[in-house]
Amino acid sequence: MSAWMFFKDALRFPLQMGAILPSSRFLARAMVDHGSGLPWALWREQRQRFVLDLLLPHLAPGARLVTFHYLHSRMFGRVSAMRGALRERFHHVSDSRTVWANFPPAYVHIAEGPRLDHVSGAHETRRPPNGP
Repeated sequence: MSAWMFFKDALRFPLQMGAILPSSRFLARAMVDHGSGLPWALWREQRQRFVLDLLLPHLAPGARLVTFHYLHSRMFGRVSAMRGALRERFHHVSDSRTVWANFPPAYVHIAEGPRLDHVSGAHETRRPPNGP
């Protein structure tokens, strides 16, 4: 499966993706090549942290991770968990103002300076958490 197809399916069917996640190298490369709009707000905190831990070792020391949430996703309650996971893994995290011109309205999390010492090398052998 190509990186683009994986992310396309993940966005279209986030609850059906189950425990299928690509290797960290595949995931990081796909995000660099194509960007991402992963369904963070639909995923439990455990899965959010798992995916972030897959990405972290592949980021340069001064890298910036930019991700977005739609404004209405706050009602899922997982946006604050995502923000907390970013703060644990990056030196600086900020949020943009709501972009009302976007439909649906959205805002952006900008995480800078990954804490590369946060993740051990064990992430390659861990299994992803089940379910969203």
